[in-house]
Amino acid sequence: METRKEQIIQAAIKRFGHFGYQKTTLSELADDLHITKANLYYYYADKLAIFKDVLRAIVEEVFMNEQVIIAAYEGGFMQTFFAVLDARAAMHKKYVMFQTHEMEEVVKGGGLKDVMKEISDKDVQSIHSLITKGIESGEIALKDPVDASNKIAEILRSISIAHKLEDYLTHLPNPEKIDSVLVCQKQMLEFIFEGKFLTR
Repeated sequence: METRKEQIIQAAIKRFGHFGYQKTTLSELADDLHITKANLYYYYADKLAIFKDVLRAIVEEVFMNEQVIIAAYEGGFMQTFFAVLDARAAMHKKYVMFQTHEMEEVVKGGGLKDVMKEISDKDVQSIHSLITKGIESGEIALKDPVDASNKIAEILRSISIAHKLEDYLTHLPNPEKIDSVLVCQKQMLEFIFEGKFLTR
C-alpha cells in the first residue's frame, strides 16, 4: 500500500507531466488527492519540495531499469550501453513535459542544485557499473574507469543539451529531438570506444 507521500508524488508526476510545473498549483494537487491544502502542507512545505521528490522518484525508476539492463549484459558492452541509452530515451519521452523551459527556470533558480547533483551521481553510477561489467568480462580495458565514467556522462549530457536547445528557447518540448539525441549519443560512444575493445 502506498504511503501518503508516495500518493502525492504519483499525483504530482501526472499533474506536472500534463500541465507543467508553473501551471500546477498546490490547491489543484490537493484536489486531485482529495485532501485539503493544509494536509498537503503537512507533508511538503512548498511546490518545489514536491518537485524535488518527483525528480528523485523518476531518477530512481530510470536507475533501477538501467541496473536490470546492465545486470543482464545481453549482447556485450556496446549493445548493453545502447540498451541503456534506449531505456533513457524511452523515459525522456514518457516524461517529456519535464523538459520544458519552465523546468529549466526551476533548475536555474538554484533550488534544485542538490537534486541535480543526485541525478548526475546516479548517471555516473550507472555508467561506471556498465564499464566495470565490460572490464570484468574482458571486453574493454580502461586505465581509470571512474574518470571515464564521469567524462562519458558529461559528454552524453552535453549532447542532450545541445540537441534540445531549440526546445528550451521555444518553450515547447519536441519528443522527436529525443531520437536525434539518441542517435548522436550512440555515434559518440562508438567513437569513444573505438580501439578499446579487447575482444569482438
